[in-house]
Amino acid sequence: MAHSIAARWLYSYVPYDQWATQLWGTSFSEMFGWQRNHTDRVIHFLYGFCLTPAIVQHFTQRYLLPIQTGLKLAIGTIMVNSLCYEWFEWGVAMTLSPEDTEAYNGQQGDMWDAHKDMLCATLGSVMWWFKYQGNKTAV
Repeated sequence: MAHSIAARWLYSYVPYDQWATQLWGTSFSEMFGWQRNHTDRVIHFLYGFCLTPAIVQHFTQRYLLPIQTGLKLAIGTIMVNSLCYEWFEWGVAMTLSPEDTEAYNGQQGDMWDAHKDMLCATLGSVMWWFKYQGNKTAV
């Protein structure tokens, strides 16, 4: 659902500040001093957070691995997948016009955008470490 909302407004233009202002009388940008729209970062975080349990379950059930091993493999999978997606975005940036690239990638002038996006996905995945800590059998 989050991807659908973000795609509807082209990530960089999701009006979450307007929604927050309507609900609470202030925007996230005002509260945190943000200069850019952070919808893409939230989506990357949710990607890692939402997909990790399914990957853990796949590795632990299909290959009969301990849950901690499955979690480590899941985190690595999220990291590698995020890297490959950022390479794809780089390819888009190299082939499209600057305007089309900005509309698709939504970097918003941040030269570290790819790094921060990969970090958000990784952090979303690593959040599960605390849930699975000490758990040896069940997902």
